[in-house]
Amino acid sequence: MARPQPDLVKVGLEGFNMIDDICGRPRRPASKMFAHKVCPPKPEPVITCEEAAKRFGGILITERFTGKGNRNFV
Repeated sequence: MARPQPDLVKVGLEGFNMIDDICGRPRRPASKMFAHKVCPPKPEPVITCEEAAKRFGGILITERFTGKGNRNFV
C-alpha cells in the first residue's frame, strides 16, 4: 500500500538535511563568465621590390616613362 504524499516529502527533506549536515551545503559554482582577450593575428612584414632583390640575390628591372609616348627600359 502506498504511503501518503506528505510523508514522502517529509522523509525526503529529512534525508537531504542529514546529507547536508554531514557533507556541507552545496555551494554555487564559481561564475565562468570572464572576458576573453582576443589577440588579432600579427600582420606579415611587407618588403619592397628593392629589399626583396637585395635579400634574395635577385635583380630589379625598372621602367622609366619619359613622357613623350615611348617607354625606355633602364
